[in-house]
Amino acid sequence: MPSVNRLLEEILTATTGGFDPTTGIAIERLIEGISLSADQQPTGLGIANAIDVEFGAAQGTGGDPVQMDVDGMLTFNTGGLYRIKVVFQFGRTGGSQTAEVLFRFLVNGVQLGRSVGVKLGNADDLRYIDIDNWFNVPQGATLNTQVMRDNAGNNSGGLFQTIPTNEGAGTWENVPCAVMRVERLIPAP
Repeated sequence: MPSVNRLLEEILTATTGGFDPTTGIAIERLIEGISLSADQQPTGLGIANAIDVEFGAAQGTGGDPVQMDVDGMLTFNTGGLYRIKVVFQFGRTGGSQTAEVLFRFLVNGVQLGRSVGVKLGNADDLRYIDIDNWFNVPQGATLNTQVMRDNAGNNSGGLFQTIPTNEGAGTWENVPCAVMRVERLIPAP
């Protein structure tokens, strides 16, 4: 299987007549979704209680390459190679046992790739995870991101926003509980 760089070179050569990797390609940001929720927590343990992660307001329309609804679902109106980057600030409150929190992507309702999981042994745990992947997505496909509390752990945990202490003008911005960025490669302008 050819590498991504080799495939891009072939595509750009076919469409532009030549390719210089130092100047011939750019990254186009299509979506920057930032959750405004204070927290996003499943209401119980197991698969039945998994929730879709929301990433703020709806963005894009059917005329855009990709759009996001208010529930965090992406719809790819144009097929292609997309970079999906999600950042979660996760943690837990309550309980004395270890909690297990899992994350996954679903394309058209079917899990894509592997699950990502964390164990939280302390009620004050707050951590950060960054998942960055390139996906070759067909036109019309949908993508959801889910979080779940595993049955093997304590019934606590989810995504949490951090609000820094307000010390006046120019202070720190809030740390969102979930962020999603969608990008794709394009020929440089």
